[in-house]
Amino acid sequence: MKTFIINGSPRKNGETSALIDRLVQNLKGEVKVFSTYQDKISPCTDCRYCRTHKGCSIQDKMQEIYECIETYDNVIIASPIYFMNLTPPMQGVLSRFQVYFSEVYRDIPVHGKKKKGAILLTGGGTGGFLNAEKTAKLMLKMMNAEHLATVASLKTDEVAGKDDLEALEQVDEVVKRMNEFYKKRVN
Repeated sequence: MKTFIINGSPRKNGETSALIDRLVQNLKGEVKVFSTYQDKISPCTDCRYCRTHKGCSIQDKMQEIYECIETYDNVIIASPIYFMNLTPPMQGVLSRFQVYFSEVYRDIPVHGKKKKGAILLTGGGTGGFLNAEKTAKLMLKMMNAEHLATVASLKTDEVAGKDDLEALEQVDEVVKRMNEFYKKRVN
């Protein structure tokens, strides 16, 4: 089983990373983590290259994400919530899915194999998470991933993600479901 995670947090050891770490500890198979901040993935520039060519004209770490979308079994979208949505670099990754939207112009069928997906969100304060979840679900749809669950640790101003027992239990449930799918596929 192969899983890739797109981490939208700027903090290497923050609340989002705590949930990712819990997931990675127990998930079977290969896991690859991309960081939208450290990997410096550029947003779409609307150059329209993808309307007439396969892929994207921007050559950066997004090329590896495209490859994972095509071949991996699972995807996790993980992000803190900024002003009730995913972080700007995570939304920049979403903008690069223009390559898939543009495939409509070239009559190309759905990209990549069907995969399982989940969303990990963290945040504090009084803002909601529904906008962030809706955007993350769109990302999963663009990657041909079935949404299994959303885990939201939304009191990080009071309880650290690594101490949010309810969120950690939900992460464990996501791991269990992904591992079960893998087990069924192997048997």
